Amino acid sequence: MTDVLFRCGNTNCPAEQDKKIALYETGNENSARLLGKVIAPSSKGFFSMPTDAVCPGCHEKSYKRICPQCHNELPREIDQHKGIIISVIGAKNTGKSHFIAVLIDQMRRYVSSSFNASFSPINTDHEKRYKNDFYTPLFASHRLLNSTVSGSTAQRPLIYAMTISDKSLFKRNNTIVYITFFDTAGEDLSDEDTMSTVNKYIGQSSGIIFLLDPMQIQDVRDKTDPAVVNASSGTDIKDLADPADILRRVCNLIRDANNLGDSEMIPIPIAATFTKIDALKPLLPPGCIVLEDSPHKSLHAFDQTDSDNIHAEIESMLSDWSGWDFPQQLSINFKKHAYFGLSALGKTPNGQSIDVIRPHRIEDPMLWLLSYHNVIPRNKK
Repeated sequence: MTDVLFRCGNTNCPAEQDKKIALYETGNENSARLLGKVIAPSSKGFFSMPTDAVCPGCHEKSYKRICPQCHNELPREIDQHKGIIISVIGAKNTGKSHFIAVLIDQMRRYVSSSFNASFSPINTDHEKRYKNDFYTPLFASHRLLNSTVSGSTAQRPLIYAMTISDKSLFKRNNTIVYITFFDTAGEDLSDEDTMSTVNKYIGQSSGIIFLLDPMQIQDVRDKTDPAVVNASSGTDIKDLADPADILRRVCNLIRDANNLGDSEMIPIPIAATFTKIDALKPLLPPGCIVLEDSPHKSLHAFDQTDSDNIHAEIESMLSDWSGWDFPQQLSINFKKHAYFGLSALGKTPNGQSIDVIRPHRIEDPMLWLLSYHNVIPRNKK
C-alpha cells in the first residue's frame, strides 16, 4: 500500500470534515465529523510504504497512517508485519455478534497465553467499541446483543494485534499479526447489489468464518423440541436467507474482486461453522468429538487430527440431513474448507438474558485459519 495517506495529529490545527470515513461508517457522507486534516506523504515510495507526512496547515510532521479508500487509521507497524482479514459472515440469527464478542474475550484471556502471545486492540477507539458494543452488554449486563445494523456497524471492523513471542537461545523475536474482524448484518447478504457495496472486504479476506444455524435445516427443526427451536432461533425458517444462496453470492463477489473465472476454485480458506451446537445434543450420537472440549490450548498447537475428526463427524451428519445443498456449493467452489461446531454462549438463552457464559470450542475455526497462515504451530499427528 504505497498510496497510503496520513492524518494530522496536531490538536491546535483546524480540523476538517472527512466525508470518506463518514461514507464508510454510515453510508452517508453528510454525517461527516470533524477530524484532523488528511495529508499526502512527504515522499512516495515505489516499493515501500511512506513513513510520515507534513501537514501544510501547521507544518507538523504526522506518523498516523490512514487507508486511502476509507480513511480509517492503520496500525503503526502495518508495513512490517502480517495482516489477516477474517470475515465473519452468515444469515440473520446465526449469532455472528455473539461469536465475535465471545471469541475476542477468549482470545484475549485464555487462548493467546496458550500460544505465548498477547491479543489486544490496535488503539483506544477499537477498545472502546468492543467494550461498549460487545463486552459490557453481554458479559457485564448479561444481556443478549442486538442484531447487527445493516450497512453501518457491518462496515466498521474491529482490528486486533496478536503478538507472538518466539524465544530462542540467543535472542527473543516478536511476530505481530493484525487480525481484522468484520461483523456483517444478515440483511446485507440477502442481495448481491448490497453485498457488492457494503461487503467489499470479503473479496480481500485471508479467511472466512461462515456461521450456520443448524435450525435452518428443516430436518433438524423437525427433530428438535419446538421450544428449543423457538428459543434458539425464533424466526420462521422461510423468513431466513438460504445459506446456499448466500454462499453463491459470496462466491460471485470474490471471483469478481479477484478476476477469477466461474470454473476456478477460490483459494481463500473457509470454515463452515455450525453455531448453537449445544441445542443439537439430543440429536448427536454418544461419544461425538464435537461435544468434547477443545484440545488446542492444552497442546499449545492446533490439533489437526481433532479437526479432521470433527470435520468427518459433521459431514456424516449432513449426509443424513437431506434437502440442503450448502455442502455441495462449498466443495465445488473452495479449494480448502473445514467444518466446525461450537457454542458461543454454552446454552440456549432465557429470553433476552444470559446468566453464565460457557463457550464451547469457540476458538476452533479461528485457530484453524491462524494455523493455515502459519501464525501458530500445527500438530499433525
